[in-house]
Amino acid sequence: MKKTILALAISLLAILSPVPSYSQIFVTYNGRVGEYNFDGSVINNTLLTGLNFPQQLSISDGRIYIADWNSGSVGVFNTDGTTVNSSLISGLGNIDSVFVTGSSVYVGSSSSGTIGQYTISGSTVNSSLISGLNSPSAIQVYGSHIFVASRGNPYGISEYNLDGSVVNSNFITDYNRPESFAISGTNFYVANWYGSISQYNLDGTVANESLISGLSNPRGIAASGTNLYVLDFSTGTNYGLGHLVQYSTEGTLINSNLVSGLSVSGGLAIQSVPEPSTYALYGLGALALLIVARRKKKA
Repeated sequence: MKKTILALAISLLAILSPVPSYSQIFVTYNGRVGEYNFDGSVINNTLLTGLNFPQQLSISDGRIYIADWNSGSVGVFNTDGTTVNSSLISGLGNIDSVFVTGSSVYVGSSSSGTIGQYTISGSTVNSSLISGLNSPSAIQVYGSHIFVASRGNPYGISEYNLDGSVVNSNFITDYNRPESFAISGTNFYVANWYGSISQYNLDGTVANESLISGLSNPRGIAASGTNLYVLDFSTGTNYGLGHLVQYSTEGTLINSNLVSGLSVSGGLAIQSVPEPSTYALYGLGALALLIVARRKKKA
């Protein structure tokens, strides 16, 4: 009886324990993808090379999906840098944005002003799932809704159902030219080309329109825990120079130059990977449940 209780306790611990993980930051810049730790140290700053003009990227199930502006295609690669299909989806004109969730790939085309939906094998579901947009710059699926940022007039973020029907075409009105956004907790964090990060509530109302200011031209933003990572793109005399800046989700500066040398930067994404010890804990829980099941069968 005591052994059975112990086995059940071990299995419960494995199930309820928080999942420890380590994370990497992936950045597109200057025809390549670089990979970095959260402390800014380099894992591989040439993880992928020979890309045309890579923009936003999305990571799903250990694969990196990259929207390439010049080639009008979405390429897919493993996170170790090996190629799966460099032109999974092609013929899309100038594209900036891509987002992958489940078996669907959503791609934003500035040329056609559309969001197309495709499968992860590259098949077309609906090439104009959403239309009538002006330079869609970022896409995210959150719950049962699709959110799209547009850097062309009308500026802001619009909201749609998964079938492409409109929920709110003016979900967030932002005249500072939104380039990208991150959803974390109960907040939207929007990176604006004209040098700021704005914070909104999940219903689209303003929380802090100038949460962060004084940036050059932020192109990308990602959230992890209580941290925001902003990809800032310089113009003027330092045109094309980019760097990664770290803030808290309250807007406090943590590191103004977490990663530097990111010339002609396009986008960033974060991948969290369970630690090996996590798999060991799950295995221990499964073994404990198996022992309990066998004891019950013998009884």
